[in-house]
Amino acid sequence: MSWNRALDGPGTLPVTEGTALEREMEAEVASGETSRPYSVPSKHERRRSSQQDL
Repeated sequence: MSWNRALDGPGTLPVTEGTALEREMEAEVASGETSRPYSVPSKHERRRSSQQDL
């Protein structure tokens, strides 16, 4: 896992890259293409509905 090395040391990535990543994540969340449950409420609602069905 080479990507773990980048996250191993704090301050390894410049602030500009961090903000760029945040902007990308925000754009993805707005488009609804992200697969993160905490940013996409629709998935959570689906889980709730499926549990009620049981």
